Amino acid sequence: MKLLSVGVILFSMNLMADDFQARKSKWSANLDNKISDLQKTKSCVDAATDHEALKKCQKDRKETFKEARKERKERFKNKRTKDKTKKSQS
Repeated sequence: MKLLSVGVILFSMNLMADDFQARKSKWSANLDNKISDLQKTKSCVDAATDHEALKKCQKDRKETFKEARKERKERFKNKRTKDKTKKSQS
């Protein structure tokens, strides 16, 4: 019985570690994407020579972040749908 308990605990710990690594990796990738978007905006601002060019940088930045926000909402919506499906199957 003790051996079974130890096995279950070790198995659970392994699943938690895998989940941690997956979440860490996803978070790191998201940060890389945000940094890349900010660097593009900074390059645009640095290259701007007049007010109109700055306005274009701002417009591009807003569009980029709007798209990212839309993607996040879609992922969240899909995750909630998936979670509801799992609960209804249980």
